[in-house]
Formats: sequence, structure tokens, C-alpha cells
Amino acid sequence: MGHIIERTLSDGSKRFYVEVELRGSKRLTATFNRKRDAKLWIQKTETETRCGRNH
Repeated sequence: MGHIIERTLSDGSKRFYVEVELRGSKRLTATFNRKRDAKLWIQKTETETRCGRNH
């Protein structure tokens, strides 16, 4: 299951740190400037992992 952690940088901008970890797979992480991009990456990564495509 994937989750998003919102982080505020010292300059006030935000970054979205994403982790996806499915049973039997290693943890995958990424960082995005937009929450929408983070959500799309989670969906894509989970689908590919379930279908047996490796990262």
C-alpha cells in the first residue's frame, strides 16, 4: 500500500514523499512537487508491481 508524506521545506515550498510497499516486494520511494503526481505514481507503481513488472 502506498502513502504520501507532505513535507514543508525551509523556503515554504512543499514536497510530497511517497512510499509504496506491497507484500513480497521491496519498498519503492519517490519525491514529487505536486500531490497529484504523487497519487498517480502510487497507482501506476502498485499496478505494475501486482502485474509482475519489476522496478
